Amino acid sequence: MCQKIVYQSDLIFFIGIHTGGQVTHNWRVPPMGVDVIQLDINPSELGRSYPIKLGVHGVAKASLRKMIEQSEIISPNNEWLSSVQKHVSDWGEEVYQYVDSEEIPMSPERLCRELGIGGLYEYTELKSINYTGFTLKDAKMKRIS
Repeated sequence: MCQKIVYQSDLIFFIGIHTGGQVTHNWRVPPMGVDVIQLDINPSELGRSYPIKLGVHGVAKASLRKMIEQSEIISPNNEWLSSVQKHVSDWGEEVYQYVDSEEIPMSPERLCRELGIGGLYEYTELKSINYTGFTLKDAKMKRIS
């Protein structure tokens, strides 16, 4: 699901994520040519594993707070948000079958449910989305598992 969203993006912002082969699916996601910003507390990580347009050295929480304070408010891209909501919904339908699966070995989705980690959510309203692994802002969610 995230890959589909990333492939449709014109800018990717890695926040505190080492951009090694596992995170980037062997440096294929995001595709080359997409602008990338990377924020990390360790300056040696900036652009080390993946080409970036801009590197920001700093503590994520403080740096993001300062960036938000300096940013102007813009209208949401409703077409983009609808597309993201559709991908999230499709992903939920795809993954839901594994949450209650009784198969052995246990699926990671069921393990997370059993341990109370995460969960599937239905996004009833989504105003903005940021890719940081996947962080939602201003989302109204209803847990469905």
